[in-house]
Amino acid sequence: MTTGTTTAPLTPGQARLWLAERLTPGEYVVQSAVRVSGPLREDVLRACAARLVERHEALRTVVDDRGPEPVQVVLDEAPDVLSAEDADDVDARVAELRARPFDLRSEPPVRITLLRVGPEDHVLVFTYHHIAVDGWSLAVLVSELTELYPALAEGRSPDLPPAPRFTDHALRARPEPTAALDHWRAALEGVPELSGPRPDLPPPARRGGLAHARRVELPAEVCAAVTGVARDARATPFQVLLGCFAAVLTGADERPAAETVVGVPVAGRLDPADHRLVGFLVNLVPVRIACPPATTLRELTDRVRRTVLDAADHADAPFDRIAAAGGLPPTPRRARLAQSVFDLHPPAEPPRFPGARTAWHPVPPTRTRYEVELHLDFTRSGATGHLLTSADLFTADSAEFFRDSFEETARRWAEDPGAALRTIREVLA
Repeated sequence: MTTGTTTAPLTPGQARLWLAERLTPGEYVVQSAVRVSGPLREDVLRACAARLVERHEALRTVVDDRGPEPVQVVLDEAPDVLSAEDADDVDARVAELRARPFDLRSEPPVRITLLRVGPEDHVLVFTYHHIAVDGWSLAVLVSELTELYPALAEGRSPDLPPAPRFTDHALRARPEPTAALDHWRAALEGVPELSGPRPDLPPPARRGGLAHARRVELPAEVCAAVTGVARDARATPFQVLLGCFAAVLTGADERPAAETVVGVPVAGRLDPADHRLVGFLVNLVPVRIACPPATTLRELTDRVRRTVLDAADHADAPFDRIAAAGGLPPTPRRARLAQSVFDLHPPAEPPRFPGARTAWHPVPPTRTRYEVELHLDFTRSGATGHLLTSADLFTADSAEFFRDSFEETARRWAEDPGAALRTIREVLA
C-alpha cells in the first residue's frame, strides 16, 4: 500500500459499500463516457486529471483494513489516473474497462481513459468506484474539468475555490439521529419484509449482480401531462412518476392494502460546505406507498408527495439503521426493506473543451444492486433512462413487461389522472 498520513474512519455509507465490494467485487464500479469531436490536447488533459486528484482527497484514497475497523487513508502523492490508447471498437473497450474491479486497498478509486478513435475523435471514459464518487460528485468534477482545461491550456491559474476535504466530512461529529429513527419506527410499523414484485426465479445462494436493462422513453406529450398533474397537486414530476412506478410494482394486487416500498436516493448534502465535496455522501431512504386499486393518480400523487417530504426530513439516518428501526433483519438472498429503487433527475451536462463538441457517449448499465431499478433523466421535452431487473431473479421478458407497463401507465394515467388505478390496469390488460 502506498503511504498516507491523513486517515479517517469510513462513513456509514462507505462501510456498506466496502462490505458489498468484499462480497461481490466490481458491484459498485460505475462509468460515464464523453465523446469529444474536435481538437483535444492529451498533455493538457493529463494535467487536468492530476489537478483533480490533487484537489479532491476521495480520488487518492485507499482503504486500510488491517485494524479492528477499516479506515480510509489519503495517499501523500497523487497517483497518475489517466491513460490513453487507440481504440477501434469503443463500446467493447468501455465494457472491458468496466469489468475490471478496483483493489480499494492498494489503488485509487478512479481511472480516466482517453480512447483515440480518430485524429479529432476521442472518447473520454471515467471509471470509478461509488465509494469515492456519487452522482453529485461527478457533476462537481465535470464542472471543474470544464474550468481547468482552458486555463491550463492557456497557462493561467484556474478560477476554482479551495476544495473541501472528505476526511473533514468523515470526522465531523454528528448527533445521534434519534428523532429520525423514531420517525422511521412509526412510518415502517407493520411493513412487509418483501414488497417488490414476485420473482420469476428462486433467489440464488450468492448474488451475481447482473441486470436485464431496458431503455425507457417518455415522449414530450407524456412529460407535459406529468408536469401538469404535478402542478395541480403542488407536487413534482418525480413524485408523480414515483407513484406510477409503485403502481407497476404492485402489479395486479387488488387488495385495498396493496403497498410497496421504494428506495429513493437523497444527496446527503444538507451542509452548504458539502456542495463542492467529492465523495460518497448519498443515502437511500425508503418510501412506503399504498396503491389500492380504487386510487386515482391525483390521490396517489398527494400521498407520495407527503411521504417523500417526510422521508427527506428524516434522511440523516443511514439506510441500514432505518431498516433496523423498522424491525427488518438483513436478508442475505434478497434486498433489505426496499427491493426496488427509483431515481429521477435533470440530464447532466458533459464537460466542454474549447473548439470541440462534446456529448455523453451511451454506456448501457449491466449490473443492478436491487431487484428492480428505474433511472430517468427528465425534461419537459422528454424523459429517457433505463429500467433494470436482477438477472438472478427475473427473466428478460419480465424486464420488458415492467418497462412497457411503466411507459403505458405513465402515459394513460397522466392523460386521465382522475381514473382509478383499476381502470388503468384494465385498459392495459
